[in-house]
Amino acid sequence: MPLLKLQISQIQIDTGLQCREKQDVDVITEYAAAYKANAKLPPPVVFNDGKQRWLADGFHRVPAAKQAGLKTLMVDERKGTKRDAVLFAVGANADHGLRRTNADKRRAVVCLLEDAEWCTWPAREIARRCAVTHMLVVSIKKDLEMLATTASDATGAPLSEAKSEPKIKSTRKASNPEKHGGGGRAEAPASPAQEAGLRASPAAEDFDPFDAPDNATGQEKALHAAYGAHAAVRDIATRILALVRDWEAIGQDAHPYISAQAVTAYLQNAQADIRMGQPHAVCPYCQGQTCDACRGTGWVPKSVFDAAPAETKENAVLLE
Repeated sequence: MPLLKLQISQIQIDTGLQCREKQDVDVITEYAAAYKANAKLPPPVVFNDGKQRWLADGFHRVPAAKQAGLKTLMVDERKGTKRDAVLFAVGANADHGLRRTNADKRRAVVCLLEDAEWCTWPAREIARRCAVTHMLVVSIKKDLEMLATTASDATGAPLSEAKSEPKIKSTRKASNPEKHGGGGRAEAPASPAQEAGLRASPAAEDFDPFDAPDNATGQEKALHAAYGAHAAVRDIATRILALVRDWEAIGQDAHPYISAQAVTAYLQNAQADIRMGQPHAVCPYCQGQTCDACRGTGWVPKSVFDAAPAETKENAVLLE
């Protein structure tokens, strides 16, 4: 792309194009020192729509150049609109410059998902544009949908989990009627810990533990009930997302002694921990009879299930 020397005052800096969670003052100071020492930094990228030159990459370098007292700066100028600049910005710094944080990546994805046009793109295309994983896009999209649904509830009541509960599915092969005496597949009894969980968990009372196929096994019913018992913590995860939005709306400027990035990261990590700890499958190691792997619950989250040896998951019972 052609390099062009521009007056820094000609570069239009729009915070809406900034896909980082926040600017790093220390990095700006470091870059400013480099400019004063005549070091060569990668040229910022701007998009020229014929009227404005929109900064798409270089939100630390341009302020650093100003701090260093520079009046002009070599830039990589490209033809395009402000929206072209946005599409470039969401994937910027994936392989150069200050390493992106998880909050930076999330902000980039949210930028596209909150746009009327770009939100209709396949998750894999959004992931490609933002230089993130496909699963991160899917996760953030679900979070935003859950948050939007909760916010639209005029009563302020939490989203009813019963409307979108996952179904039980099993990789278990069809049972042989003759092997079990001609009466269909045999039901494995739930472990004592599972039975106690069905009775003792208040959160499970509003969630029908037997809302499963009539021929569901004891393991399937227990897993379904365990997921229902986690409805309360999933509601907390939804409220955490709302807190993140509230915090972002407050902004950093009014609270210079508080790290907005750190607060947001703590909240998002808490929300992620809750989501990752949800029941996903009957424990493939003990088949629901409780063991150290499932911590005595009879079920495991997705991360533990995915890490289990393939041979232990042949007849696994899991949530869709």
